[in-house]
Amino acid sequence: MPYTSGLDATDPAQLKLALEAGELPLLGMVLVLGGWLLGAYAGGRVAISIGKQEWVVMTFAVLFTVGIVMNLLVVPSPTWMWIGGAGATPLFALGAGSGRS
Repeated sequence: MPYTSGLDATDPAQLKLALEAGELPLLGMVLVLGGWLLGAYAGGRVAISIGKQEWVVMTFAVLFTVGIVMNLLVVPSPTWMWIGGAGATPLFALGAGSGRS
């Protein structure tokens, strides 16, 4: 999805200004969040099927969430992406792996 003309995507200051001005493509951010949620769910299912114990799913959920938070710290993101990324992804992972041990 193209950025507005003249936006340097490698400059965090320009990205922050574009985010505040509403110039970043909403669909792109929604797709990223959807990918995180799908990845968390699939990872939780795989973790419980391989590990057979819920602590394996919890470990995956923590590591996956730490990776997302690191991404959110580097790339300026709206509040709803923080809520979905740092809040919902561990729930999706734990929900996918709960009760299947």
